[in-house]
Amino acid sequence: MGEAKRPLFGEIGIDLFAGPTEVHIVADEAADPFTVVTDLLSQAEHGPDTPAVLITTSEKVRCEAINIFDELLGNLPTAELAGTSWRDYGEAILVDNINEAYKLADKFSSEHVQVLTQNPREALEKMSNYGALVLGEKTCVPYGDKYIGTNHVLPARKAGN
Repeated sequence: MGEAKRPLFGEIGIDLFAGPTEVHIVADEAADPFTVVTDLLSQAEHGPDTPAVLITTSEKVRCEAINIFDELLGNLPTAELAGTSWRDYGEAILVDNINEAYKLADKFSSEHVQVLTQNPREALEKMSNYGALVLGEKTCVPYGDKYIGTNHVLPARKAGN
């Protein structure tokens, strides 16, 4: 986004050059791997240093998400940026249980934490370190950023601690 604004800087008013973004998705076996991947990609394509991390209790979701990621990446006009982010900062982490997933996501203190589980609202009681907590499959990070007005003002890089 910042690079798109840069050529116009000084010619017209620019709100700001946004800093880095990041997303961690907590998922269990109820998560749709396609949804997981599209939401990871929606952040990974922001720049070459964007962490996009899946933390899941399901080996099936993890494996399917990795395969879908590779398929979808090739079709993106931003494939170079998203691919670099995924290669250098992306992860698909398998944990033993949902409490471990919440604990790990809380430790990362990400700007965006999206919860795609059978009971996403339980994250409200289990987590406290994040910029925005996005709950359930009918929500996604861009909705939160663009529609409720938090875009470019959330703490990133562990500043949510």
